[in-house]
Amino acid sequence: MTLCVRATGRAAPVLGCVGLLAVAGEGHITSVAVSPDAQGRRVGAALMLALHRAVRAGRTPDGRPVGEQVAAVEATTLEVRVSNHRAQRLYAWFGYAPVGSRAGYYRGGRGASRAGTAARAPEDALVMWCHDMTAAAHGERLDEIAAALAAPARRVAARPAAARP
Repeated sequence: MTLCVRATGRAAPVLGCVGLLAVAGEGHITSVAVSPDAQGRRVGAALMLALHRAVRAGRTPDGRPVGEQVAAVEATTLEVRVSNHRAQRLYAWFGYAPVGSRAGYYRGGRGASRAGTAARAPEDALVMWCHDMTAAAHGERLDEIAAALAAPARRVAARPAAARP
């Protein structure tokens, strides 16, 4: 299952997508991708919320059935770069906890695939799991996240620069 978020308007660019592979009651989030222009605008959180709710409801946000394999998912796993602390915090918000790592999982450091950047050493992946996705407590967590996403975004004030001698 793949879910995408688009901007509104005529051009309607894709702001982000999330993919899930489901087999035998377990899901594997294959990707969470947010356009660089949309980062920091809660798109990743909205995608994760839509995915978790679709799994729990057995229907996509627009009402289509998700299919037997996705509807049977009770736990999901994902990998995230060990250096991507922002994504790790997002996943922890949804109930994911680290359970291990995969050495050299990513071929290069962050940004290594961009044109004009030097090749970087492979980077490890942190493996995270979210269990009990069908539990009432997980549904309550999703409701809390939805409420937080509906609230106006809070901006964190920049720290004042240190005084220079």
